[in-house]
Amino acid sequence: MTIILTLLLASTILGLLTSLFYRIWAVGLLSVLIAILSALVLHFFGFRLLEGVAVSVLCLVVCQLAYWVASLRLLKGTDLSEDEIDGCPGGEREQDVDDENR
Repeated sequence: MTIILTLLLASTILGLLTSLFYRIWAVGLLSVLIAILSALVLHFFGFRLLEGVAVSVLCLVVCQLAYWVASLRLLKGTDLSEDEIDGCPGGEREQDVDDENR
């Protein structure tokens, strides 16, 4: 059980760090690395095939979820719904919208 939790924690940390420093293509390379290393570690500790596959898939899912959550938190900008509307069109408008609503 400790090995499984260690692999899941390592996958989570790798997913978070990848989202901070690299783009989405790095997740593909990281997924291959996680799959190979988790399979080797689980085989070394005597896990059977189905158990090892389940843990490896879980490690990949956790890594990609961590990448997704961290990238969403990083990309969150200003919320456009918080902008106030004053009813007056700005000076940089592209069309004459003022006459269309009469």
